[in-house]
Amino acid sequence: MILKFFRKKKNMKRIIWGLAILIIPAFVIWGAGANKGDKKGPSYAGRIFSRKVSLDEYFNMRQVARDYAVKTFGNNVPPEFIDQMAWSRILLLEKAKKERIAVNDTEVVKMIASYPAFQRNSIFDKKLYKSMVGDNARGFEERIRDDILISKLREKVTRDISVSDGEVKNEYRKKFEKIKSSYISIPFSDFEKDVRYQRSDLTRFYEENKSLFQKPEGINARYIEVPFSKFDKEVYVSEEQVKRYFEEHLSDYKNPDSEDMPQLNEEIKKEINDKLSLQRKTSLAEELSYRVLDTVIEKKDLGEAGRSFSLEIKETGFFNMQEEIPGIGWSYEFTRRSFELKPGEISSMLIKTANGFYIIQLKEKKPPYIPAFEEAEDGVKKLYVQNKSVELCEKGAKKLYRAIKNKLNNGLSFEDIAKEIGKELKTTELLTRESYIPGLGPAGDFVENAISLENSEIAGPVQMAGSWVILKLDEYQDMNEDKFIEERDDFKENLLTRKKQERFNNYFEALKKEADFISYNLE
Repeated sequence: MILKFFRKKKNMKRIIWGLAILIIPAFVIWGAGANKGDKKGPSYAGRIFSRKVSLDEYFNMRQVARDYAVKTFGNNVPPEFIDQMAWSRILLLEKAKKERIAVNDTEVVKMIASYPAFQRNSIFDKKLYKSMVGDNARGFEERIRDDILISKLREKVTRDISVSDGEVKNEYRKKFEKIKSSYISIPFSDFEKDVRYQRSDLTRFYEENKSLFQKPEGINARYIEVPFSKFDKEVYVSEEQVKRYFEEHLSDYKNPDSEDMPQLNEEIKKEINDKLSLQRKTSLAEELSYRVLDTVIEKKDLGEAGRSFSLEIKETGFFNMQEEIPGIGWSYEFTRRSFELKPGEISSMLIKTANGFYIIQLKEKKPPYIPAFEEAEDGVKKLYVQNKSVELCEKGAKKLYRAIKNKLNNGLSFEDIAKEIGKELKTTELLTRESYIPGLGPAGDFVENAISLENSEIAGPVQMAGSWVILKLDEYQDMNEDKFIEERDDFKENLLTRKKQERFNNYFEALKKEADFISYNLE
């Protein structure tokens, strides 16, 4: 599942942030459009500051990046992520040299000697070091030299960053102050029925937002299915088998809150029967599937194997990684294996789902593309209506806000007003800015607006996930002063680190433009 996880942009950002702290002294997000090359360079990997980066230099740095990533995340780190790490190091090292930043041998030795892995009784052990790095000592030491160079560049860029005591306290308060609130929610969806449009509105919206309708890479797979249900008539579970299973697994059915021995009632009988039946059908299906797979591998053909075992050859039709597999449903393993194949290639592994076993062959791939309006029309219409409903909802929420405010000024309570206008008044638990409100989403803006209120004031409309809200502050809890004093130094250090990272991120974004970076390897 790690590949799917990394493909999500927000998750990729989190991982890169982790690498910035844990793996290399400085590493930031490339963002979109780093690869300016439309074709691969014939003899070099890319270009920075008008200098050609050789394939050897790139692949050597890529190996360093891969080593760092694998040690942290395992072997399934996406290649594009490793590419980003490699190019980041190349670019930062080039800039460090331009800044005439140097690292002497003493600094490298000091850094290596500080690693616990090379120490015995907290003292650097030269023999231990040599036994661990072996013939790779020179390469390892150059890698450490590069790490120190990047670290020095980062320090040069961020050395003037500081945080005052007042800033520390203010940020601590923002993190830990809490509120309770009552609120009225006005969902966007309530206004979808009021959206009016003509076809020309849709075509204009499509032309202005084509990139939103891009279809991801899709595949069409052929497969042989051996469902568990194929063996329904062949499997029979006797009363004796059910009873024996129950007796052997008595503890599984014991009520932890009771001393009484469990009884084999009809509900438990059915549960055991279904379990034993599925186990037997799974075993039979697996046995047949391996025989079919052997034939497929031998003949290199699904069709001949299917005919030999009277099994139908089916096709999924096109689907992408975010969609259900047509005719099969959700199966991460089926999807992952299918996308790893080349057109015409047959997987040498059985794929197991909740319904049976599958032998798959990739028939064809369709690259990402922007569909014509006619193909995308349903999606265009849906997104257009959603966007317009947010605008209409905001107008309605503002009108409602003014009406509620007038009623509050006339002495009515927020609760009474909600009843009068037929809206449900909801209340929150204690929230911080980092909380999540069920049905509304992240609480940051909600809390920010609530904290600014006094007495019976209301705030709004505040845009949340799926609705606008009008809210009132019911309770405010300030930060704990004693806890702040206890945690102040650690919090200050973390705040300073975060500010330095933000500065370095901005510096790196500017550096990419300055270097006129081009890669023929990022894909």
